Amino acid sequence: GTVAFSNFVSEGGWDFLNVWSNAGSIVNVWGPSTSNGGIDNSGDLGHFSGTESPGTIAGVAAVQFITDWSYMEPGTGFSATLTC
Repeated sequence: GTVAFSNFVSEGGWDFLNVWSNAGSIVNVWGPSTSNGGIDNSGDLGHFSGTESPGTIAGVAAVQFITDWSYMEPGTGFSATLTC
């Protein structure tokens, strides 16, 4: 499908939105190793943090939001429309 992101906010450099073309590529749900010992899986269609705009991305199979939960930026989260 195509995902059009209209809003995205996370803790820059710590919390990430990964966009994937294959849901099977997601091997864990943990955040970056520098924050909580997990692995930072960068999505093959995009890897966004802070207030970077993901825009519109085609060929999306999965959207993954990873966070260390130590701090949540005001307005944290995303809004998107999926078109199949």
